[in-house]
Amino acid sequence: METPKLVNRPFNDLGATAELDKEMVTLTPPGDIFRVDYRNEKVLKHHGDHSSAPKPLKLLQWNIERGYQLPGIIEELRKIDADVISLQEVDVLCERSGGVDTGILIAMFS
Repeated sequence: METPKLVNRPFNDLGATAELDKEMVTLTPPGDIFRVDYRNEKVLKHHGDHSSAPKPLKLLQWNIERGYQLPGIIEELRKIDADVISLQEVDVLCERSGGVDTGILIAMFS
């Protein structure tokens, strides 16, 4: 499985009347990782080198396409080490995925 490209985008504190930043609404290409740091810049400046700043919450949303490449998916989930994971197309005993419960396998091995 190919390593996904990391897409870093800064969070702009948009006022209630400000127009949306086009960079913020641009779709991330399939297979790339989209990351935005929503932590308050004042808090980060207060902590200097950011090492003592509050740790960001890492969320992952992924359509795993019925677990077609399950070993690679599990490997990537381990690498990403997200705090919260939301997966789509997690097959449970479906014929198309060989009758396995991909969710249980992911939970057991990631």
